[in-house]
Amino acid sequence: DDDPWELEDGESPNSPINVRAHTYLRRLIEAGWLLEERVGLAVVISMPTVVNRLMETLQVFIEFSPPPVGAKMRSIESALQRVLTSSQPGDELDEAASQARLLVGSMAAMGLRVRELMRGLSADVTTAQALHQIFDEYIGKTYMADYAQLAGADHPLARKSAVLALVSEIALSDQRDRLLAWYAEHRTGGNRDQADERLERTLRRIKDLSRLQDFLDRLEDDLRRMNRRMLALIDYRLHAPSHLEIRIKRAIAG
Repeated sequence: DDDPWELEDGESPNSPINVRAHTYLRRLIEAGWLLEERVGLAVVISMPTVVNRLMETLQVFIEFSPPPVGAKMRSIESALQRVLTSSQPGDELDEAASQARLLVGSMAAMGLRVRELMRGLSADVTTAQALHQIFDEYIGKTYMADYAQLAGADHPLARKSAVLALVSEIALSDQRDRLLAWYAEHRTGGNRDQADERLERTLRRIKDLSRLQDFLDRLEDDLRRMNRRMLALIDYRLHAPSHLEIRIKRAIAG
């Protein structure tokens, strides 16, 4: 019913839907987006690894939700503590670094989302819509899931100092040699120089958590600017001629 594909030679606009579906399937297989294999008497369609990873990335993008910063920090701290005792310390360190990178990246991108939302607050937006966008879309959907806890005892960044202390302990103690040997054996084929580079890169990703407070401070500045813009919008509405005329008409009718 809704087929936006452009027709090519040999294709008829009146082709049955199953014929067009088969044509598209063949196109995806020939282009490498899908793989066709025969298992016994059955023909099996599968997805290459690189395409599957792309689809997973798109799915994460579609299903975006604000990060629970406090829970992420506790998870990173737990992974770092396991580094000290685990028989596979590199895997635990990689997991902590992966979570730290995602958290820092999501917080760093918040400023862009805030500015996008601010551009949407124009004079054409009603006051109710502006308030809805600020408190629902900005705070609830794009900022951070535990935003309300910033002023409470369970601050989302309460464990940041403990996490950075653990990173320093790992980087400056015998744990570093232990991790270096593990990376050389399991990741770099015995190359100590490459193992050292990988270890440094992994530790640096976790140390980037020290920037989170800067991101929060910038977001607070963005929030103050947005509040001022919202108040200016409401003030404009209160003094707009159209609203004044409505009040006069109501007064005359009364």
